[in-house]
Amino acid sequence: MVTENGIDLELRLLCVSYISGIIIVFAYDILGIIRSSGHHGRILRFLEELAFWGSAGWWLFSILNWANYGIIRYFSMLGLFFGMISYRITVKDVFRQTGVRLILWGKEKTVRVLRFLLKPVLYAGKRIFWFFEFWYRKGKRKLQLKQRIKKIKIRVVHKLERKELHGRQKKSEKD
Repeated sequence: MVTENGIDLELRLLCVSYISGIIIVFAYDILGIIRSSGHHGRILRFLEELAFWGSAGWWLFSILNWANYGIIRYFSMLGLFFGMISYRITVKDVFRQTGVRLILWGKEKTVRVLRFLLKPVLYAGKRIFWFFEFWYRKGKRKLQLKQRIKKIKIRVVHKLERKELHGRQKKSEKD
């Protein structure tokens, strides 16, 4: 039977902390890739950060509790720190660029598929809009025509009234 002594437990804790640091930064990069895919306001960004770091802290505490019975040691924090740094130095840029490309590629393909699927709906919408616009313009033209006819009638009536008035004045002058 093999028993674990203090050094073996500490080495296991160091390795678990190192891997935990890599996993936390990897998850944060995934969050960064999701953020770069669209606009995130201050409030949403704050809520994302709060949720991420709250869950990361809970996960880290549970890992430390499992690996070292909840005792936080300085070398576990160093392992966590070096895991984060080593991920940042080696993998971060490649992963971010690839992730952003994949997200943009996925967005482009999704937009193409949606455009293809929505073509009949958009066509029908354009035709319906054209139909209502046609009748609106026709009604507007009729209204404008009615207004013009009304103005012409008013002018004709005024002209006739003036002629009649003018004719009465001439008769009264002759008499």
